[in-house]
Amino acid sequence: MSPRDDDKPATEDEAPLAAEFVLGLVQGDQRDALEKRRRDDYVFAREVEFWEARLGPISSDIAPEPVSPEVWDKIAQAVGAKPVPLSASKAVKKDTLWSSLPFWRSMSVGTSALAAACLVFLISGPASPPPSLVATLTLTDGKSAFMASVDRMTGKVMLMPAADMPAPADHTHELWIVPVGGTPRSLGTFSANAPIMIEMPRDVMPGADPEAMLAVSVEPMGGSKTGAPTGPVVASGKMHEI
Repeated sequence: MSPRDDDKPATEDEAPLAAEFVLGLVQGDQRDALEKRRRDDYVFAREVEFWEARLGPISSDIAPEPVSPEVWDKIAQAVGAKPVPLSASKAVKKDTLWSSLPFWRSMSVGTSALAAACLVFLISGPASPPPSLVATLTLTDGKSAFMASVDRMTGKVMLMPAADMPAPADHTHELWIVPVGGTPRSLGTFSANAPIMIEMPRDVMPGADPEAMLAVSVEPMGGSKTGAPTGPVVASGKMHEI
């Protein structure tokens, strides 16, 4: 592993890669390469550990509810999964929490009806939905401040703070989307101490494209009154498809 350098921040590429690795969004050869990088590169390994610690608590709020083997058999048939011999499964190295099959099997689906609806969507849902977008919003010193994901079908933005960022007294944080070649549009104010879901206005959704930016500014309580950031922009980052 590379020598420790606790003051060296993750690069613009390392932060989103580490988050996607923890969320299980990369598989196959790319995941194998990231596994090796995690062993050999201390900075990247530290970033992975950071996102595991940040995202792990989210799963602790989800009550487990076993799902019947029949449901899992149908899902396996739908996605073309193949059985793994027991001898081979014993040799598989323990992976992260987010890519662990037992973890996903134990997650609550709310109700049996919801589980059935998810299965129907899996089998008969849209063939080519637009790819989701992710962005790592960084501070001026390059350190990660927020991880954002954008569902382009619904316009929902999941914003996860990487660290507590209390706003100054009588102020709040405001999220902005900046389309390529366009002007900033407000997505609303929020408290930067916990993950939050923000719904993007429909007239703003067409601007959610790769290379567009998300930014966070500090504004008076209630948000900017001018339709544009009036306070300092404390974090920003470009979106890209996954």
